[in-house]
Amino acid sequence: MRFPAKRIGAVGWSALLVLVVFGSILAFTKNPLSLDDGLRHFVLAERYETEGVTGPSWSDFLFQGYFTEHRVDPWFLADLSYVPFTNFENRVTGIKAATFFFLCTLLFSVLLFLRRVKIRPVPACIILLLFFFGSSIFSFRLMLGRPFVLVTSLLLLTLYAVIERRWLLLSFLLLLSAL
Repeated sequence: MRFPAKRIGAVGWSALLVLVVFGSILAFTKNPLSLDDGLRHFVLAERYETEGVTGPSWSDFLFQGYFTEHRVDPWFLADLSYVPFTNFENRVTGIKAATFFFLCTLLFSVLLFLRRVKIRPVPACIILLLFFFGSSIFSFRLMLGRPFVLVTSLLLLTLYAVIERRWLLLSFLLLLSAL
């Protein structure tokens, strides 16, 4: 019988460390690190859930300019991506859960690239840890509850689909990006 740690490997342990650090920070803070933009996307997601996808738009909240005259939402996919997290009774918990899920998608995208490049485990661990912890500004930006993290992971997945010539995946990702 093998010890499970050998199967996980160094890169897996580094990925687990990333999730534990960010998960701990999110779990032990009273509020998300940002209650502005993430909360706005979350509130629109709640309205999408109650009123349907054609319900709310930016014209409901603005008083001047292009968006008051046209029913559009430039961050439709971002708002829609928060809908599964509106089932939490507390908005703060929902935003934290969405933030952690978006962080997991980014981690998956980075791990996919590291696997594609076929780097040895120790340099791959260093790259992974530098990506997430190399800049404190970037690290804290990942926990703001904004769709930036999800969009970054979708961009990495799109680049992966182009490099690997996975046309069906690329078509699906481009369809998502049009939303």
